[in-house]
Amino acid sequence: MALVAPEQYDFGRSAIDQVQAGVAMAKTYKNVQLWPSIFTAMEVIVNRKTPAHRDKGGCLAHYDLLVSAGTHKQAYMALRELGGQFSYNPGTVLVFAGKVFLHEVMDWEW
Repeated sequence: MALVAPEQYDFGRSAIDQVQAGVAMAKTYKNVQLWPSIFTAMEVIVNRKTPAHRDKGGCLAHYDLLVSAGTHKQAYMALRELGGQFSYNPGTVLVFAGKVFLHEVMDWEW
């Protein structure tokens, strides 16, 4: 994320530093020191097609970072408004505004 959206990364890193320092937190959590990401959430979808959707959370200007991992043979991610269909095979990383662009994993082959 630092490469494709450095300002978003910097703000996220700053927020993590503040949370870990206990700044402006109503309650402390013992596992906060272990959080490894500038993102506030992570989601794992395993071996699935996903219907066309826009992400509900987050800000319109923020990016999602999607990673395809595993041993599947073939998968495709579609971003309809961009008119694009992208290979989503293992090792692929896609970065886009998931709240803005309708996206789906339309084909997945084990």
